[in-house]
Amino acid sequence: MKKSLLTSIAILILFVITAICAQATDQLVDLRNSGRSYYRQGDLPNAIKMTEKAVDHAKKEYGDNHGMTMDAKLELAFLYLEHKAIKKSESVCLGILKLRNEPDDMHIGAKNMLAKVELAKNEFKKAEEILVSIVKLQQEKLNQYQSKITQSRSEDQLSKYKDDLNQSKQELGRFYASRGDNNKAEKLFLEPVNTGKDSDSCISRFFDLQALGDFYLKSDQLDKGAKIYEQMLTHSTRCRGAQHVTNHSLMMELSGVYYSLEQFAKAERKLLDALEFTEKYSDGPFEKAGSRKFATEKTLGNFYYNHKRYEEAQSPYERAFTQAR
Repeated sequence: MKKSLLTSIAILILFVITAICAQATDQLVDLRNSGRSYYRQGDLPNAIKMTEKAVDHAKKEYGDNHGMTMDAKLELAFLYLEHKAIKKSESVCLGILKLRNEPDDMHIGAKNMLAKVELAKNEFKKAEEILVSIVKLQQEKLNQYQSKITQSRSEDQLSKYKDDLNQSKQELGRFYASRGDNNKAEKLFLEPVNTGKDSDSCISRFFDLQALGDFYLKSDQLDKGAKIYEQMLTHSTRCRGAQHVTNHSLMMELSGVYYSLEQFAKAERKLLDALEFTEKYSDGPFEKAGSRKFATEKTLGNFYYNHKRYEEAQSPYERAFTQAR
């Protein structure tokens, strides 16, 4: 009887503790969501105020070195930087690095933010040194994990380390591109694509291609960008399915690229493919199907009109007008 009573009391205590922890987490989530809501509205002072409260709450409930506290701090550092409070952002980042001197996700996140702080201070050399050090850290983590015996390795964890390394290279590539060093940037964007395989994670492979394609487009290497975007479309169709909304966006993007390259037949073909997509999947599992069809019809009409193919322009214009009503 006594043993049964003690067990019941223990279960009750555990239930109370669990409820308190859940309440603390809910309060933290509410504070951070309020901060993000203010940020989306462009109200940075209130976004910072709510996120500062979230950090204080997390410290009180979980401790200064807890993952939830660290994550809230990183968000606060970002908001400070957006608000041009550079010294405050730097202070938060350095505080995280002091607590987390091992190269875990929080350490890497703080270093990435610190690189952005250095860029805001026009300290380009320091920013470069930080970004290069992150790539080295991620490479070391991957090498150490790959050295483990196969039986003790997790494929999901291995994929994460590869993704982390690739994202670090792409971040460094974007830095070099912003400084006009396109040769270094291209090399960094190419590495994940060249070392990856189509059998890799669907999302990872797509984003590696997208990072390279976006670099080419932003650096006015449109022909190379078009080739990579075609690969993205093929990969997305095979990996996500023909009906995925991303495919429509890629068709429209490619049409614009081909138009800029004055490859008008290809531009028209992509617009017709995009139109066929909206007709085939008008009731498909993506939002704003009607608005996508309207935009496609209107763009096709503009294309024909700009090439003085007025009769051909009439039908898509009429269909777009019908969609708009």
